Formats: sequence, structure tokens, C-alpha cells
Amino acid sequence: MTPGYNTLWSRRTGGFGAAGHEMTLHVAPMTDDPADQTESRRILERVAHDSSGGLAGASVMARVVERSRSHLAAGDADQDDAIEVWGTRIGRVLGLAFVAGLAVWLILYLSRG
Repeated sequence: MTPGYNTLWSRRTGGFGAAGHEMTLHVAPMTDDPADQTESRRILERVAHDSSGGLAGASVMARVVERSRSHLAAGDADQDDAIEVWGTRIGRVLGLAFVAGLAVWLILYLSRG
């Protein structure tokens, strides 16, 4: 069997002299649809942007700091509602202070023996 256009072909031989078997996988032909090509180019451009200094190109620590800053600044809250934004900020800062206080208490408690 010779592989044809848009066909993947492989031959695998079984162990101990057993007869091999052939497997053919037919792949859908590529289209010349401009919408598909536009989408492919958009995806490739985004990957290139992300890998050359976008969010994926930044260091792990920089991403963690940026994510934490956005979280504490209530970046996900409705920016049109000032009360919701400030309430979210205050609640998140108090929560962070509470967790830090619990961590300090746990360290002091465990260090006493």
C-alpha cells in the first residue's frame, strides 16, 4: 500500500515473527477557506505575541504579583459601582491581614513546642 494524498500510513510488526498489520488513517483535506486561514493567522500571531513578551513570556513571579495586585484592587468588580469596588478592596485586604495573622500565630504556636 502506498500512502496517498492526505493519508497517514504506518506498518507495525508483531513480536516473535508474527505477521504485522497495516493501519491507515485518512485525514480530512485542507481547505482554502479564507475564514479558516484568517483564524489560523490570528492564532499564530497571538502565540507569537504571548511567547515574545506577553503574559506567557513574563516570569512566574511577575505574573503572580500582577495577579495579586489585580485581585486586591478589585479588578474583577463592577467598576461603575464605587461602593462595590471599595467594599471588595476592603474585604480582600482584611482577609489577607487575617490570613497573615493566622500564619504568624501558627508559627509562634509551633515554635513554643
